[in-house]
Amino acid sequence: MLTVISPWGVASVVLGSLLWVVIGTRLMRPTPARFRAVQPVAGAALASAVLGSALNDSDVLVWAAVTVTFALSALAVRLDLPGPLDADVGRVTGLALDRTCSL
Repeated sequence: MLTVISPWGVASVVLGSLLWVVIGTRLMRPTPARFRAVQPVAGAALASAVLGSALNDSDVLVWAAVTVTFALSALAVRLDLPGPLDADVGRVTGLALDRTCSL
């Protein structure tokens, strides 16, 4: 078990904290318009990382897992990388997706 007071735990907390600062200052600013929910999700992920580690007997594996996962997701949003669900986007380019259907 990697606790907060172990050497690996301290390194994980320090590096993770620096990574959250980079996420908050560099990766999330400016957030693309189509990803308006990213900042509230970032707050929820940070709260999950802190509370998960605190409630899991000070085990830093929750902290590390949530931090790395969200950092990779924020980087993908920042670089506007396509996800696995974007494979069919080319087929629906000509459709007007903004229209509402009324019965």
